[in-house]
Amino acid sequence: MVVGRVGKDPELTYANNGTALVKFSLATDDGFGESKTTTWHNVVAFAKTAEAVAKYVQKGAVVGVVGRQQHREYEKDGVKRYFAEINASQVQFISGTRGAADDLPARDVNEDIGADDLPF
Repeated sequence: MVVGRVGKDPELTYANNGTALVKFSLATDDGFGESKTTTWHNVVAFAKTAEAVAKYVQKGAVVGVVGRQQHREYEKDGVKRYFAEINASQVQFISGTRGAADDLPARDVNEDIGADDLPF
């Protein structure tokens, strides 16, 4: 599992068999100050997870990704190229997503919220 910030808006495509596929980059940070480093991860998700990511996630959003790392290779101009990506089985929306939550009225964090105020 990794938690990070989405680097650019997810790209949704469909395979020939109609399966949704989304790709996006995810930045994770380690350390702080001058010793802070950022690692970029390529993430891919399929089917309903892909469609939800495309609909609700945008550049800058913080998400948690659960999945497995896989390594792939391809050939371009006669040169073998290798890359790693995370095949996401689950993407958790943490902040900065678009959708129904954006339409909820802002509330003071110190305000009492009753059961009738909850949207679910």
